[in-house]
Amino acid sequence: FTANAINYANGSDIIVTKFNAFGTNIIGSTYMGGSGNDGNNLSTSLKYCYGDEFRGEIIVDSLENCYVASNTSSTNFPVVNGFQTAYGGGGSDGVAFKLNGNLSSLLWSNYMGGSGDDAAYSVQFEVPSNDVYITGGTTSSNFPTTTGTINTTYGGGTDGFLSKVSSNGNTLLASTYIGTSSYDQSYFVQLDLTNNVYVVGQTEGSYPIGPSWVYSNPNGGQFLHKLSNNLQTTI
Repeated sequence: FTANAINYANGSDIIVTKFNAFGTNIIGSTYMGGSGNDGNNLSTSLKYCYGDEFRGEIIVDSLENCYVASNTSSTNFPVVNGFQTAYGGGGSDGVAFKLNGNLSSLLWSNYMGGSGDDAAYSVQFEVPSNDVYITGGTTSSNFPTTTGTINTTYGGGTDGFLSKVSSNGNTLLASTYIGTSSYDQSYFVQLDLTNNVYVVGQTEGSYPIGPSWVYSNPNGGQFLHKLSNNLQTTI
């Protein structure tokens, strides 16, 4: 790409670029976006800390497919093989998508959001199923959640979210709010070797702590939360 490749006159686009191992050649490079701002979180509710406007993540599986978590304000973001194919509303939606190894094919793509502002910040996949976990922030009282997860009800203000998506992108397997009635956002997700799920984020509320013997710093502004694979139990 040249220095002015992104057309800021029509908003920002997400770009994904793959270099060879020495960084001397581009193997593949693509725009991802619609007619609005993509990959640029302009929400005053979600853009809370320095750098939040550019928060997102890319990871690669053993077959060199790549997965991206980001955000969009485009109502025509390219969506294929997804469970949420329409823009949810508000100022932005989270987006998650999967590209093949040379970036020539969009394997699946999803909006992730409700009627408020939403953004996806972090993505990981499970081994061996390649089901995908996405976490981020939302102000939507109707963010898509699933029955039985730890928190299907919007806490208020800004909440975090954590969602599990099938490996082919077309099914929302599990989804929950993460947070309290005050400001909360979930910034990172990781899995361990037995596919328990960990999220890290910020809170200004009385974030629930437990079991009783775990370490905690009363009224601290950050949380670390471990959940079961189906997001139904706090470990």
